[in-house]
Amino acid sequence: MKKYFHVCFVLLASVLLSSCAYHIGAPLNRSYSSIALADISNLTREANLTQLMKDAILNKMAQEPYLNLKNQNEADLIVTLKLSTYGTSSYTSSQKRHHRELDNEEQNSYATTVRRLELWVEYKVYKQGCNDKPLFEGKVSGEGFIPTIHDNEIAWGPALRAATDNAAEKIMTAILCFEE
Repeated sequence: MKKYFHVCFVLLASVLLSSCAYHIGAPLNRSYSSIALADISNLTREANLTQLMKDAILNKMAQEPYLNLKNQNEADLIVTLKLSTYGTSSYTSSQKRHHRELDNEEQNSYATTVRRLELWVEYKVYKQGCNDKPLFEGKVSGEGFIPTIHDNEIAWGPALRAATDNAAEKIMTAILCFEE
């Protein structure tokens, strides 16, 4: 019985001490516990990009368990964003088909063209009461992919959402990893 108790204790201790991405308490000693989004300036020609970026960054802020999303007057940190540029680039990947009936090498291969949308976002993070000088700042890029289809408008919206979501994730990672 005593041996059974020791084995159970060792198993329980190993389970409790192993890291499965669960933790108790705040992960870092931070001097801030709340965050707010002040404004987003959009220098691109995409009018709906402002709302997409706002939705993406507020969603990422709300998902963080150790940061409370507050209004600008009550938050410890205030974030401003500037959507500076976006662009697309294409790349082609060739792959080989495996058809036994085709002998010609040219007929056995095909090319897939994918366009990549890249959005550049500049961010500045201010401490409450110090709006003249940012606590820290940076520039990130978000990516989305546009499949080659006949109607580009159908694929453009999801690519913009993916790019804003990707940029928002990078901005929140920078904020969470910042230590004063």
